[in-house]
Amino acid sequence: MKIPSCYRFIELRMKTLNTFLILSFVFFYSCASKNDTAVLGYGEIISFSKKMHKKNHLDLFGIGGIYQEKTIDIMDVDYNCYEKVDLAVARMQLITGIEGFLNDINQNLKLRPYLRQYPCTHQGVRMAILYSKTEINDETESVFVPPPYIASAFLVNGRLNYSIYDTEKDKLVHVHDETYEEALQIVTNENPDLLQTR
Repeated sequence: MKIPSCYRFIELRMKTLNTFLILSFVFFYSCASKNDTAVLGYGEIISFSKKMHKKNHLDLFGIGGIYQEKTIDIMDVDYNCYEKVDLAVARMQLITGIEGFLNDINQNLKLRPYLRQYPCTHQGVRMAILYSKTEINDETESVFVPPPYIASAFLVNGRLNYSIYDTEKDKLVHVHDETYEEALQIVTNENPDLLQTR
C-alpha cells in the first residue's frame, strides 16, 4: 500500500509552518519595540523567502540567527527543495540564494543600522538547502533524495558543504566542501550573467 505523497505532507506542514511564522512575527512585532533586531531580521527573512519560493520553488523550512540587543550578527535561513540536483546545480542555487539574500539585506534601510558589518557579507549569513523526495513508499524511508544526488547544501563559517544521503548507513555523508569565494568564482565563470540579474 502506497503512503500518500511526501510532497503533499510536507506542503501541508509548510503551510502550517508559514502560518505559525507569520503569527509569530505579528506577535513578536506587537510585543517589541520597532528597534528589536530579531523582528527586523525575521521580517527580512520572510520577505526574501517569498521571492525564493516564487523564483526558485524553494520552501522556507527554518529561520534563526544571532540577534543582539542593538546588532544583528548572523541571519540564518533554511529551505527545502524537491528537485534532484548534482553538485554544480546545488552550488549555483546556494550561491545565487546567498547573493540575493545579501543584496536584499544591504538594501534594507531599516535593517542597515543594526548590521554588525555593513555591507553584510557571506560571513553574516547562514543558508541551507535540503533536497527532499516528493514521495515515500513506507514510514522508514528517508525523505532525502537518494545518491548520487545532493541531499544537503549549506553555508556556514564561510564554507559551502555538500552531502549525499547514504541509504545503507541511513545518514547524510559529507562529499565536498569549498570556500565561499571558490564557489562564487566557479558560478561566476560558468554563468557570467547570472549574478548580475539579481
